[in-house]
Amino acid sequence: MFEFDSDRKRQSVVIREGNSYVLYVKGADSSIMCNLDKNNEPIHKMDLEVSLLRFSRLGYRTLVFGRRVLTIDEFHSMKEEYSKVVSSGDREAGMHILACKWEDKLELLGATAVEDKL
Repeated sequence: MFEFDSDRKRQSVVIREGNSYVLYVKGADSSIMCNLDKNNEPIHKMDLEVSLLRFSRLGYRTLVFGRRVLTIDEFHSMKEEYSKVVSSGDREAGMHILACKWEDKLELLGATAVEDKL
């Protein structure tokens, strides 16, 4: 749905799961952690932040994963906004604004750390 870009440092996709839709997001810890649902902070958030810091100090590349369960109305609203942006004259800026709007209030799913020998 929303491609990776270096400003947002994340990307996302919407998956239909039964009768609901879920926006899954992956990206840099700095990009995901600040977009977590402030009203539903996970109890393991601090532990994850400590682990991410440790992994980065070891030179690992980290990714953080989150999701946002959408109501049917939210999904249809997103789909309508997306269609308008796709047909607009300034698609890139519109997509950035739209992605920032919807890639918010995320539920933290977890993280990965991968050694990069490049």
